[in-house]
Amino acid sequence: MIRVEEEIHIDRPVADVFAFATDPDNQLLLNTNMVDYELEGPMEKGARPRGRTRVAGKRIDWETEILEFEQDRRVELRSIDAPVEFHITWHYEPDGEGTRIRFEQESPSLGGFFGRMSDTVVVKMYGRDVRSNLEKLKVLLENDEG
Repeated sequence: MIRVEEEIHIDRPVADVFAFATDPDNQLLLNTNMVDYELEGPMEKGARPRGRTRVAGKRIDWETEILEFEQDRRVELRSIDAPVEFHITWHYEPDGEGTRIRFEQESPSLGGFFGRMSDTVVVKMYGRDVRSNLEKLKVLLENDEG
């Protein structure tokens, strides 16, 4: 089992952060390693987003199912069609006058999907991508006057 965990504090209310981060129209802006993203209908429990992501030089096509969508609190999803299984949970929590976002992703061993790169190397590279995406979200929201 491999696990990626990252978190960040954003100086904006939870409702603002959650709304921006879960807006389907913002996904390509917020995820620099995401090449394509589609969602028919609203972001809600049972929805099935799909797309393509670049990880460690490989393009991964995926489809997910949103397992839980708790307004201003949590989004949980799992892969339903992807070469690598994954389960992701986003937590949104009040932190002073701002928001603490915590990202957690679990996957079984990658089993050679990335060639000779070990799980440890891929997790480190992907963790950097996740951290960079969280920092980008922070900059976008904290520099927005609205």
